[in-house]
Amino acid sequence: MKRQFIKHDGTKIPDVLDYMKYYMSDSNGQIKYEIFVGCDSQVNNKHTMYSVVISMHKIVDDIGRGLHIIHTRERDVKLGEDKGSIFKRLWNEVERIVETALFLSDNGIRIDDIGTHVDANIKKQYASNMIYDSAIGYLNSLKITCYECDGSGYVGKKECPKCEGKGVVGFKVEGKPYAWAATYAANRYCR
Repeated sequence: MKRQFIKHDGTKIPDVLDYMKYYMSDSNGQIKYEIFVGCDSQVNNKHTMYSVVISMHKIVDDIGRGLHIIHTRERDVKLGEDKGSIFKRLWNEVERIVETALFLSDNGIRIDDIGTHVDANIKKQYASNMIYDSAIGYLNSLKITCYECDGSGYVGKKECPKCEGKGVVGFKVEGKPYAWAATYAANRYCR
């Protein structure tokens, strides 16, 4: 992946995978992390700014204990405010989420440990609803063979708890109003 991720203080991260592995390393195994990927965009008078975030949510004893966010910003051609341009801009956000999430899952982070947050609203009165079904459906379709049951759907004679007997696992997918990594975190960095 070509994107240059940075920390909140502006420090550049040379290798995002090494950084994440270092940040999430824990010698005693008591700390778990949830990973969320989100994207947002903002159109100004010269260009469209996209921001992709990777959020690492620390879980200790099943309780959230902090969130660390790294992000990248990317300028692209300015898109208008007509319906077709809004759809294209929102779909560009989905593509950046997919690219980042697949990069992480292709490099050792389990696909079902990655939450994807889409800046699309389930409520029809909002413009972002125009991509809601397509975006959620697309992200839900990205599945791999379950690593717990090797795709059989069973562990021994019992239904696999990881894939619920389906034999495949995929990203956790959220849209607005539950997509905080896109709605709040990425939004902060694209302005």
